[in-house]
Amino acid sequence: MPLTEGIVFTLLLLRAGYGYVPYASLEAIIEQNKETYYLALRRNQTTISDETPDWESWLHFFLCCLHRQTLRLQERLAKEADFRETLTPLAARLASLFQTQETLTLSEAAKLLEAKPNTLKVKFRELVEAGLIRLKGKGRGSHYTRK
Repeated sequence: MPLTEGIVFTLLLLRAGYGYVPYASLEAIIEQNKETYYLALRRNQTTISDETPDWESWLHFFLCCLHRQTLRLQERLAKEADFRETLTPLAARLASLFQTQETLTLSEAAKLLEAKPNTLKVKFRELVEAGLIRLKGKGRGSHYTRK
C-alpha cells in the first residue's frame, strides 16, 4: 500500500537529515499517482533477486513525488503569505498561535490573546475561510486545528 511506503520514505529522509514540513502530504501525492507507483514497484520487485535490481523506476517515482510535494508547499506558502498581509493585527496574532499550538478552542485563544470571544469568532472564521486552519466539532466541543 502506498501509504506505508510513503511513511517509510519520509522516515528515511528524516534520518538522512532532511527537514520535514507537514504542510503538503507525501501520502496524498502517492495516492493520487498510485497506478504509476504500482508499476514502479512491480518493476523493482521483478528484479529484486537479480544481481543488479532495478531501483531506478522506484526512486524516480519518489523523487517526482517529492518534487510535487515541494511545488505544493511553495504554492501553499505563497498563498498564505499573500493572505497574511491582508490580516488585521488580531487575526495575525491568532494565526501565529498555530505555530506553537496544534489545536485551540475559542476560550483558550481568548485567554492567550486577551480578546473578546465574539471578536475572535469572526477572526477564526476568516482564518478558516482562508484555508489556514480547520474547525472541528460543533458547539462547546468545537476547536480549531492547523491545516
